Amino acid sequence: MCIRDSCYNTRLWLGELAEIGRRAPAWARSGERVGDLFSWVTGDLYSAIVELFEDRPSEARTRASLAIGRWSRNGFHLQHWLALKVTVLCDLYEGDAESANARLSQAWDALDESGLLRMQLMRIDALLLRGTVAIASSRKDSRRLVLATRDAAALEAEERPAAQGGAALLRAGVAAARGSRTAARTEYTIAARELSRAEVRLHAACATLSCSPSEEDSARALAVLTGEGIVRPERALRVFAPVAGLSLIHI
Repeated sequence: MCIRDSCYNTRLWLGELAEIGRRAPAWARSGERVGDLFSWVTGDLYSAIVELFEDRPSEARTRASLAIGRWSRNGFHLQHWLALKVTVLCDLYEGDAESANARLSQAWDALDESGLLRMQLMRIDALLLRGTVAIASSRKDSRRLVLATRDAAALEAEERPAAQGGAALLRAGVAAARGSRTAARTEYTIAARELSRAEVRLHAACATLSCSPSEEDSARALAVLTGEGIVRPERALRVFAPVAGLSLIHI
């Protein structure tokens, strides 16, 4: 992972979609102009994530597909992970949790064998996404909630605020899917606190919106989402704080 890509990944964790939207397309264009395939492909993949939250999932899918089509088909690299992540997020955003689950499950062995999960941030990212998908798709198979609980425990073991917040977010989703409102609200509150502490702003805002906040807290959380260019916050919740079955909030 180069320094520049590391900066974009950090911005993504911090929820700085607007800044990524300003910088990533120029990075991609610059890469295309000088024949820097890494910058062209990676810049386009980050741009696709921004397009998704601008409520343009079809364009995001197309951009990601074209970008990864220019990349090597050998091995499993960071670019393959980003392209996979874009399409899985698009599935969640559009409410197609089954496709998200099938897509991620099919690619998981390649991700595991790639060595990318040896990096803690990558491991946290992947575990949180897998647990999120398991919860979102658990209506069809409730056994997936057990898998999400395991991913929550794995995140807890990472002993970092972002991981602790992610673990609480998954526990909240599991509790909500099982119909336990009290437990879900408690875990969402913990998630909002820990994720705010780690400055993981979009996940924190969605956790806040999911724990029956006051009108003031709700408005503040929505402002975080819309301030980063998220056009449909209710769909962002499918990505950042999914619940299978029980809705705790209304936007």
